[in-house]
Amino acid sequence: MKERDFQKYLNKAVAVDWHPHAPEGDYLGAVVIPVLGEMVTLPELLPQLADPRFPVVLVINEQADSPEDYRRENRELLSWLAEYRQENVFWLDYTENYISPPGVGTARKIGLDAALGVVADFSNAHEKLLFSLDGDTLVDDGYFDAALTAFGENPDWSGAIFDFVHRPVPEDTVGAIRVYENYLRHYRDGLARAGSPYAYIPIGSAMVTRCDAYIKCGGMRSRAGGEDFYFLQALRKTGEIGGITGAKVYPSGRISARVPFGTGPGLRKIIDAGGRMDFEPEWVFDELRLVLDCVRECSDFYGLKNLPETMRSRLTEKSWNFFTANNFESSWQKIAANVKVGDELALRRGFMTWFDAFRTLKFIHFLLQ
Repeated sequence: MKERDFQKYLNKAVAVDWHPHAPEGDYLGAVVIPVLGEMVTLPELLPQLADPRFPVVLVINEQADSPEDYRRENRELLSWLAEYRQENVFWLDYTENYISPPGVGTARKIGLDAALGVVADFSNAHEKLLFSLDGDTLVDDGYFDAALTAFGENPDWSGAIFDFVHRPVPEDTVGAIRVYENYLRHYRDGLARAGSPYAYIPIGSAMVTRCDAYIKCGGMRSRAGGEDFYFLQALRKTGEIGGITGAKVYPSGRISARVPFGTGPGLRKIIDAGGRMDFEPEWVFDELRLVLDCVRECSDFYGLKNLPETMRSRLTEKSWNFFTANNFESSWQKIAANVKVGDELALRRGFMTWFDAFRTLKFIHFLLQ
């Protein structure tokens, strides 16, 4: 990344009003929490984050049509924060000046962009970290140190996901939330066995990224839901996404309609189905592995350039039909034409960029039709 690209990104960030004042210090990173009606959990979470090395940035937001309960809790939180004493806690108030477009993705983006400008400059952006949490999430002791250790041992990581365990809310949903967690891990493990570079679980409350990688991938996505999925997909294209096991985060496994998909809607579907959820069968990951083997086993640049012919001859008819339906041959010709002759690594990256996390998911759904 060039210095002008770093500054260009900061110049495009939304100007914010800090409360009670702007953070000042030589920080190692920051943690950003979008907040909409989280008065129950935040008073328990904030002391867990009381570390002067990391400012905590709350993005308190709502819309004119937000449920009255959430709006009331936001007012209670603002009053509580005015009296609360924890030196590393700061907040942005969007309870009247609404964020646009609405949604948790925009709230995350505003907070992360603002935090980036406080904690990093071009010279240290690779070492500084941006943490993403939710207002209903709790963390282990050693949360920050576990990340610092993991990133220090893995300089090639662009980002990472903390190990996590959902807290069932209410407690009688414990069966459903464990089914949901097992599904997430089953899908990730299937991708890993196939050799997919996108074998991680996209949990917004468990993400950490290097500041330079955050800018390289274009920052957080402004979406009402799924912002974590699309952000991590873009982040993975800049470098590896690792796993942090030295500490856990504990998201709330609550039934919720705050976002169109994710944990809350997923839980509702499981409960409505009597506690059941369909897991992808192992054979679809075997098919995925065959696709990725076609790329891995190409021995040189010219073999990769002829990848469509290799895939057509080796894949099952169903798998190849997906690539035909998605115009892979013409797309690959364009990708190859824009790569310097002999640059095998760039061509492999081109396939990973085209066959990304979303297309991988579409491929698996296509096979199951």
